[in-house]
Amino acid sequence: MSITSRELIHNAILGKEEEKIQSEFLKPFAHEIESFETVMTDLYDRFRDFDTRFSKTEETATVTALLFSILHGHLGSMSLLISGHLIPAGNIERQVIESIAMWILSSRADWPYREKYMQGRFSTDRAISITARRPHHQTCPH
Repeated sequence: MSITSRELIHNAILGKEEEKIQSEFLKPFAHEIESFETVMTDLYDRFRDFDTRFSKTEETATVTALLFSILHGHLGSMSLLISGHLIPAGNIERQVIESIAMWILSSRADWPYREKYMQGRFSTDRAISITARRPHHQTCPH
């Protein structure tokens, strides 16, 4: 029995086909997904340790929040990607890259970026170009 166009659209709206789409997409990328899960698990455990040790002040909590945003964004992007939503996955990954750059800039207390960011006077979309212009030894958090 073939499905009608109406039933196809109905199923798509309700997400009934998501599992089938993901299953087909995952087959050739099973190894990469497993590697991603392993890396993300390690990063999450490190994040929890970092959060416990460093989230003592508003400034350090801001840096920790950026780290959480990075992890959460990576997971959300991957979820969208394996659901076949390539453009939204890429958009979220762009935000992740901006957050990574902002985290680097915020991790140095002697730079003004964290304070400006906390005051709403600095946008993360500028963080990438600023980070890229800095010498590598200046941008690696200590």
